[in-house]
Amino acid sequence: MSSSLLPDLPPDGSPQDPQISALTSSSVADVCTFWQALGYTALRTTPTKHGVRLHMNGPTAQRRCPMCGSDKLTLPAPSDALIADIPVDGMQVVLAVRFQPGYCRSCIDTFHSPLPGIDLDQYLSERLARWLAARPHQGIIEVVQQTGARLSVVRRILQQTAEDRHGRRPGAPDGFQPIPGIEVAHHVHSPRGYDLYVHSTVGSFRCPECDSDDVIWTHTHARVVHDRPLRGERVDLVFTRYRNFHCICGRGFHEPLPGVADSPRNPRLTTRAQAWIVEQGGVRPEQDIANDFGVLPGTIHRVLVEHGGEMGAVVPQEVPVAGWEPLPDMVISRYVRGPDRHNIYAQARPTMSVCPHCGTRGMEAHWRHSRAIRDLPLEGLPVTLHYRSIVYKCGTCRRSTPQPMLGIDPLFKTTGRLAQWLVEQAPSASPEDLAHKSGLRVAVVTGVVRTVQARQLLATATVASPRRLALPGYTVHRCTVADGIEHAFLTPDKLVLVCPHCFSRSMVPRRSREHSVRDVPSLGHPVLLHIEQPIMYCSDCGNETTTPLPYVDLRRRVTERLGQWLHDELRTHKRADVAARIGVPISWLDTIARVAGKRRSPP
Repeated sequence: MSSSLLPDLPPDGSPQDPQISALTSSSVADVCTFWQALGYTALRTTPTKHGVRLHMNGPTAQRRCPMCGSDKLTLPAPSDALIADIPVDGMQVVLAVRFQPGYCRSCIDTFHSPLPGIDLDQYLSERLARWLAARPHQGIIEVVQQTGARLSVVRRILQQTAEDRHGRRPGAPDGFQPIPGIEVAHHVHSPRGYDLYVHSTVGSFRCPECDSDDVIWTHTHARVVHDRPLRGERVDLVFTRYRNFHCICGRGFHEPLPGVADSPRNPRLTTRAQAWIVEQGGVRPEQDIANDFGVLPGTIHRVLVEHGGEMGAVVPQEVPVAGWEPLPDMVISRYVRGPDRHNIYAQARPTMSVCPHCGTRGMEAHWRHSRAIRDLPLEGLPVTLHYRSIVYKCGTCRRSTPQPMLGIDPLFKTTGRLAQWLVEQAPSASPEDLAHKSGLRVAVVTGVVRTVQARQLLATATVASPRRLALPGYTVHRCTVADGIEHAFLTPDKLVLVCPHCFSRSMVPRRSREHSVRDVPSLGHPVLLHIEQPIMYCSDCGNETTTPLPYVDLRRRVTERLGQWLHDELRTHKRADVAARIGVPISWLDTIARVAGKRRSPP
């Protein structure tokens, strides 16, 4: 890197040094002024999630090849690059630089227009590199989040700075357990932890594709592998001679490193580091484990999920609110109290091990995305339960099986205890007040109360005069009279037996919805039909299909024969008398009667 732009750093690199303070910019305008002085043209600035982005054009493109001086050039379309710069007031500053690449037809070489003050290979400015070197005491993740630079670039700069400031020490540090096949040349101990410079002692390699030993060593580069902490400090293994090979079969491969995990999703961890992460996963939060390694929390989460399952990445927590109890088979992972509600993050605990379809053991659990479930209000605030349910996948029959959500009504997305509380409060409180206390919509509160009351009536109903309340295409199971209203519980006769998506006949009932619709009055009583609508599940393609309900208008919650009956009755009777006979407001009649002639009534 060029050192002509900024003064050299002092030996101690203290951030309080006046020469270091000269590297910082007090505002975005100072950043623009600095780069304009180097020949860049500032276009505009746009805000980003973590800071600001400065769009600018690079200096004028070259007309001659910088290698041979020829003017036989091919200039393709301009290219853009995002360059990290020194942060301003805690905000990341990213330079969106547009430059001109080129190709020389004489010397067959590629080049680009000059970019003074920018290291295009590391995607950061030269002054940011020197700014990073002046902060040896900061953590790598903290610097990455502060500047927006690449993690590998920041680690490389800080490792080189630590080696220059603290010096090399031969061999491995005391207490480090050697890994077979890896030799430690020297190490550097800095405030950020240990950097061990190592190389593999394996001499010969074979192609993983054809098992041939006729391989060619192509190039070498450095690679960093994270090991388990030593005395509470981070340990990084720096392989200075990490080799790439090419086989005569055409396959290229990397040097296999002994003791390093070969998982494609976690290639920079040793096997004993992965085992240590899994041990710590059920005890400590992911952020604390990530701080010990100097990696992002997402890396720790992937290791825990891959080796310990989804439950391995969850540290059970408690909700610090008196009176709240978790539902059965539920694990609480986080609690956040917002300004207007309690937020509880939880997921189901696996309880199934045998496939109900083929009886095979060892089903694989898959957690769904979280859904917002309403629970009992606490301390005058609504409670939102962010719940992740489980679907099991059988490796033998390939069928999916959802785990029952105990205590949760998936239709209204409420807990059972909240639904019971709404029914108990309904006689003394209005739906608007209940909606405000529970965080639900008024229509949802009304639907929950109606459904729970219908289920309670079903428990006490008896089979009485089913023919009088029969509806074509349905079977009447039970009837009862409550509060002057006659209730009938029905189910459709025809189910969906062939999947409309894959035409398979592997259809099974999965769950059901309950609809309450008005019907023609009987024996002077209004009639309310409670229809259970099955939802069929295809075990082959995994799609759900809702069973159709003939002769029922679900949008207006009436039967088609009630609409025809209203159309006839309103011709000879007063609107108030007709409304009283079916138990509805007068304003509700006109809409139903208006569409009565457009629908076919059953015979």
